[in-house]
Amino acid sequence: MIGAIVGDIVGSRFEGSLFQQEPIELKNPVCDFTDDTVLTMAVAESLVRGHEPSDSYRRWWAKYPNRGYGACFSQWARNPEARANESTSNGGAMRVSPIAIMCTGQDQVIKICREYTKPTHNTAEALNGAEAIAVLTWFSMVKPDLSFLRTVATTDYYRLDQSIKDYEADQKFELRCNDTVPKAIAAVLEAKCFEDAMINAVKIGGDVDTIACMAGGMAENIWGIPPSLGDWAWDKLPMEMRGLMEDLYRVSGRKIVFDGIEKEQTLAKPSLLERFKSAIAG
Repeated sequence: MIGAIVGDIVGSRFEGSLFQQEPIELKNPVCDFTDDTVLTMAVAESLVRGHEPSDSYRRWWAKYPNRGYGACFSQWARNPEARANESTSNGGAMRVSPIAIMCTGQDQVIKICREYTKPTHNTAEALNGAEAIAVLTWFSMVKPDLSFLRTVATTDYYRLDQSIKDYEADQKFELRCNDTVPKAIAAVLEAKCFEDAMINAVKIGGDVDTIACMAGGMAENIWGIPPSLGDWAWDKLPMEMRGLMEDLYRVSGRKIVFDGIEKEQTLAKPSLLERFKSAIAG
């Protein structure tokens, strides 16, 4: 999950940009978290504390209302009676990394992912995109092998017949899952380290913060996060977000690690594992 947040923050200043020239600077003072991070936190809170997904989405949207949400999502968030949008965008896929952390099997990942995507993105394309990112992020934890991830992606989700160079040559701004999710996967599959995955996302252009966010969760599991990026992004987050991530990692039995170094936990909390088990059982 922290890798996804790092990706969002790195990509924030490149959103909408095309044709980046190298060298690409990943850290910049203007970088900040966007709606991708806020709604990822909403998923984490819902999983860890047993809240309804829709309630968490609306609560976090209200806490951080000016973070770049899509117009359709904001309209949905304002109206508690609103039905799910018939959206094909990547707004569901960008926020699923906590699901991958908390689930213990592929079938569970798929089940929970659908439950957390349908309230706002109830189309086959959006559900498939969110599932692809959630499943691949989960597999990147249990079998962090790029060849295996490519096989899963191409067998179950997308053809992946374009390279980063192809995307660089034909840049555009697009939100649809069928466009952006394969780009995020390619950003990881063509990388050799976490920073490479982020640079690939920037090279792709367009909806960079979300592409980097979707790629970041996978890249974290495969290579770890460099402290230079991890600590930099961590310091940009409000304390409530840091505490929630610590709870999520603690409940899942994982450690917050930046390049092999365990990060000191700042907020000592009791285990919430039983509460999570009750939440997903329901």
